[in-house]
Amino acid sequence: MSLKVLLLGLIDITPMPGYDLMKVFDESMLFFWHATHTQIYNTLKELEKDGLVTGEVIQQTGVPAKKVFSITEKGKNAIGEWLIVEPEPPGFKHKFLIKLSFGAKLSDAALIKQLDRYGEKLRGKLAALMSEKKSVFMDFARDQREYVLWELTFENGMMYYRNELEWVELAKRRLNQNKEKSI
Repeated sequence: MSLKVLLLGLIDITPMPGYDLMKVFDESMLFFWHATHTQIYNTLKELEKDGLVTGEVIQQTGVPAKKVFSITEKGKNAIGEWLIVEPEPPGFKHKFLIKLSFGAKLSDAALIKQLDRYGEKLRGKLAALMSEKKSVFMDFARDQREYVLWELTFENGMMYYRNELEWVELAKRRLNQNKEKSI
């Protein structure tokens, strides 16, 4: 239900076409939710079929028509029902940890190189996130309280990437210590 609720929440803030929703995902949701364009459009069709949103086709001059989605009362109720469900810790899938778990087949130097590459990618994500702080999703806040909630979400993403970077440095130190002990 999370992608559905996320789309409903964004559409509740302001009606928008699928293209704009994709843009929000591409530019602002990178740290806590990933969805492909196909997933977004398929979910919008499902939401419309279920009566949670309506889509109005708007003709435009010189460009293709666009379908602007608006939330229905049924959609607003679905968000409300979802919000009161007790939260669960997020699932945890970490491809790099799987790689590291089976890393005994590689030398410590090769593992450290992998950690360096992973750290570079994390720094890139963190930099992208920091440059977006005042971007699209912060602009969605309709009042100060909502702004604080979006900001807390943003800060969670920042903390995640910073923590991962700290862990990368810890892992590199441990591998270097291990290398020194084995000599």
